[in-house]
Amino acid sequence: MGTRSYIGIEKANGTVDAVYCHFDGYIEGVGRTLFANYTTFRKTEKLIKGGSMSSLGNTAEHTSYYNKSGSEEAENDVENYSKEELFQVFEKVGIEYFYLYSNGVWYVAQNEKDGWKRLDTYFDSLDIEEGEYIGYDRLNADEKIKVHTQIALEVAKKYGEKSPDLLTESFVSAYAKDCRYWYEDGTLKYEQESPFCI
Repeated sequence: MGTRSYIGIEKANGTVDAVYCHFDGYIEGVGRTLFANYTTFRKTEKLIKGGSMSSLGNTAEHTSYYNKSGSEEAENDVENYSKEELFQVFEKVGIEYFYLYSNGVWYVAQNEKDGWKRLDTYFDSLDIEEGEYIGYDRLNADEKIKVHTQIALEVAKKYGEKSPDLLTESFVSAYAKDCRYWYEDGTLKYEQESPFCI
């Protein structure tokens, strides 16, 4: 029997789009996967637009959706709630965990009494395993500085004299958040998850 969970994203109007996930809903399962891999609104929105799922993958493409296509055709499977209604979901479908992406932060709740807790508080003390993909939010301050510096160097090398126009903090930060990271032989590596820019 699966550990049932719901995964939601808060929209600009304050409501929450949410979908059901049947397996591995516990924090070390779905929680860890969300925290490590779904680090932007865009990635989380794409995941949820695929509809309800039997199991969550590291990307929307590797998620096992009930509709099997993982396409926006399943959008009618996505439920919309006001924030006040979210805890009713626990009683409605007997879920054990509700994960919510709100303003760039993942939260988790197990019941209304205990309320929402930041998901990152569960993972601060966990070591990143060699080869494990992680999101930008899991990097510490020193790692983020190194990544931003490397991106700036890549832009300067590729665009030469035009690079100063591109090297704004918002550009570098957006690029860095669109990458996935891992450690290889003790060195932090990264790659783009989508053709964002350089």
